[in-house]
Amino acid sequence: MQITPSRSGTPSTIVWGDILWFLGWRRFALTKKGYISLVHQEARIGDHMCLVSDEEVPFLLHPVGDIAGVCDYVLVGEAYVHGIMYGEAAPVEINH
Repeated sequence: MQITPSRSGTPSTIVWGDILWFLGWRRFALTKKGYISLVHQEARIGDHMCLVSDEEVPFLLHPVGDIAGVCDYVLVGEAYVHGIMYGEAAPVEINH
């Protein structure tokens, strides 16, 4: 397999340049359960990962306001979480 660089430069700068371009507005994070993840740069401690039915990626939600025990959430963005992508963490459906 031949890799065609998308930018000019030496091989090492091409690789790091491509990695930094790919990361863009993302950064690495660790969940409470120890999952390594790649999240939006606006992610904060206390945000929630949410699995949505029929979606392939988890979403990051930021809690805002808490009135009478009811909390609203703002969508921060999608996330990559190693080990729970593509439904790996979704409950298994059992047919009787």
